[in-house]
Amino acid sequence: MNAIGRTTGTLVATLAALALLILASTAVFAQQDGADRSAEVAAESSGPEANLPYLFAAYTLTWLGFFAYLYYVSQRQRSLRREVEMLREALEERDRRERGTE
Repeated sequence: MNAIGRTTGTLVATLAALALLILASTAVFAQQDGADRSAEVAAESSGPEANLPYLFAAYTLTWLGFFAYLYYVSQRQRSLRREVEMLREALEERDRRERGTE
């Protein structure tokens, strides 16, 4: 259980770092475009195309979050399966011992 928590924490930290890199790169590209085409950007800044980098970042973060959740659920399910199997074996062992003493 502790290993899953550590793995999930590492995964979340990695995704957060990746999200920050995506947002930072989006801002850098937006600044470079702004420096090259300052007059055009002023005219186009109110258009929907100006928000495309942010839309891309939002979709990327959403998909990363979905896959992180999917990974977490699969790890949790694997852990629960192991636990159920251990309980099943313990019950079978107890039944064998009870039958042997009777």
